Amino acid sequence: MGEKVTTIKQGSVGRAFSVLWLGIAIGYGEAALGEPDEGALGSIDAASFTSRTVSSMAVIGDSMARAYNAGGGEFFEGSCAFADQTKYSWATNDNNGTLCTADPVYSHKERLECANNKNLSAYNAAVSGANMRDDAYKQAVAARNWIVTRAAPRYIAFLLGHNDICQGHRDRFSTCTPSSTKDPNNYCRTKNFAFEKQFRRALDELVQIPDSRIGVAILVRVSQLCNHPGKNVDCGVFFDCSCQDVWDTAQTDVADVFEGPGICESVTSDDCSDARVAHAHRTWRAYKNILIRVTNEYAAVAAGANVPANAPFGTGNVTKANGVQVQYSEAISNYKFSSSDIQNCDCFHPSSSAQNKISRYLYRGLTCTAITPCCRDVGTSNVDNGKCRYTWTDGRKIPGLW
Repeated sequence: MGEKVTTIKQGSVGRAFSVLWLGIAIGYGEAALGEPDEGALGSIDAASFTSRTVSSMAVIGDSMARAYNAGGGEFFEGSCAFADQTKYSWATNDNNGTLCTADPVYSHKERLECANNKNLSAYNAAVSGANMRDDAYKQAVAARNWIVTRAAPRYIAFLLGHNDICQGHRDRFSTCTPSSTKDPNNYCRTKNFAFEKQFRRALDELVQIPDSRIGVAILVRVSQLCNHPGKNVDCGVFFDCSCQDVWDTAQTDVADVFEGPGICESVTSDDCSDARVAHAHRTWRAYKNILIRVTNEYAAVAAGANVPANAPFGTGNVTKANGVQVQYSEAISNYKFSSSDIQNCDCFHPSSSAQNKISRYLYRGLTCTAITPCCRDVGTSNVDNGKCRYTWTDGRKIPGLW
């Protein structure tokens, strides 16, 4: 086989614990994620892309796509990388020596190479610590500038938004800078308006790329971290430590490996209180609904037509290029993940095996079973729904992107 052409952007790490773990459970079998909000069940039937024919790809994202800490280790024993490890990336990892041979993380790049029986060029524009508010547009510009010079058809994977929740302050009511884009009544998290504006700006760039497939992955239900504060983390022969111990330690000066806030401390502080779970879930739900609604809006614009100008956001008024498809997937957004999918380095990011599951589920979709349950929102309780206390296990299928 000829040499694979892979280009990986080595952008700065950003904050050490920038992106929450998209916790996805179990092994290699097909599973299902995602239950839309009440009244939106039709989104489960969203179609995947019509063809797997691809020649180049780029990814827009955060530490999930950069596979931060995915190599594993033990937080208290100093064996964690605390760095990007892109050889485990669900999106662009390329460790195969032979086409169609799965390695520990069988990425979208490798899966598409197998489907097309050829090597793909790939660009990982993701940056650990990135959020929708500050980084979506910049990454979209970088991805567009790179991929328009590569062969078509083109694929752009998009997964951002977790840090807009997890980079919030520890205190709910705070003075935010800048106050124009951060909510002083919600831990200084990204305001819904700012989140939507920057997502629209990013899509304005991407839909101008001819013959491209833009796949938007709906972000993970981050409040599920609070199902696992008691997970045991090996900290030596004489002590038992838990994920809550790791999270608490990360908020102190002792944990000098951290920059800025601890590990999603707006959620994990105060022993993951119900109030914090409820506030995080409400924010997650608002972001999810924005991603689905705006993706559908851009998908409905005909090729060669103008995306309507949107005066409140200052977006639109661009021409959607020929051959552009825009699609979202909830395949990782509502899965009830287990403690084994959260690696011990930070009780936050996914392990290499979990990166493989993310790739598989976003690519092929998932099926809700007793082993791979999907979150089922019942009533209006943000605590119950934030912790995914009720599930679907009836075999329903939630599509991936492909």
